[in-house]
Amino acid sequence: MPGETHYFLDIYSRQKEIGDLSSETSRKLLWDRLVHLYEKYNEPDDQIRVEKLLEDESFRSTLKQSLNNYADVFHVFMNLQMESQGKQRWGNNAPKDLFYVDEIREVFPDAKFIICVRDARDFLGSYKTKWKATADSQVDRLKKLYHPVITSLLWKASMRLVPSVKRKFGDENVFVLPYERLVQDSSNAIREICNFISEPFNEDMLKVAFSNTSGNESKGGIFASSVGAWKNRLSPEECWIVQKIAGAEMQQLGYELTDIKANPLKLLLIYVSAPISLWRGLQANKANTGPVIPYLMKRVASLLKR
Repeated sequence: MPGETHYFLDIYSRQKEIGDLSSETSRKLLWDRLVHLYEKYNEPDDQIRVEKLLEDESFRSTLKQSLNNYADVFHVFMNLQMESQGKQRWGNNAPKDLFYVDEIREVFPDAKFIICVRDARDFLGSYKTKWKATADSQVDRLKKLYHPVITSLLWKASMRLVPSVKRKFGDENVFVLPYERLVQDSSNAIREICNFISEPFNEDMLKVAFSNTSGNESKGGIFASSVGAWKNRLSPEECWIVQKIAGAEMQQLGYELTDIKANPLKLLLIYVSAPISLWRGLQANKANTGPVIPYLMKRVASLLKR
């Protein structure tokens, strides 16, 4: 399982833009986006690894032969990486794939989904400081993507999708795991994941060598210090806003709300700045989101789900 591979967001959703793959021009556009995916989404180690693999003529040839089909190319891209690591199964870790579960099942009918949910306040705290753990070239973009209102709505949209995904694909194909349980009861949580995907548990799975947190702290092993970190990362106004917007979903997932006293004037200024922040964020992320209207519609549709 490499770093986040945003194939469905970045390429599969751009089929009209990239074009019919019977065209050499379209295949070249697809190739250029594919081989730079990790670089674009701040996964430098994976980008370096893929670039080294591309030096091998067999790897390049096999990957290029798959460019005639949008589904096949991702399958081949991931299989080749898997084989180069001596593995027998691969997974994709990309939170935004939650908005593309239908497309994923079209390409991979047997796909299983592990959905990790987290306290919305810690999600905001992580998103707010994510730029500290990223490449310099991405800092400005990531700073523009955070806004208490917009980020709260994003969390809410994601969480409102979870029940419908479970209903559509069934418990045998969808496993929902609270982040807090993953880091606080790791052994049992990972055993349940292994059972879900029919893989044997191994104690070595608990030996995480390195983690680079959104607070730019390097920590070894599985740690739970990020649980409740929002208390030091968010202002009272940010806490009030996320609980106001996403409180119902938080409670449904078992997260207890806190009484917060916020400054009314500061709240007003934050809400008024939300549309401008949304526009800045869309512009900053334009190269990474695929067509803007479908991108927004997927998220707005999730907010309207009951």
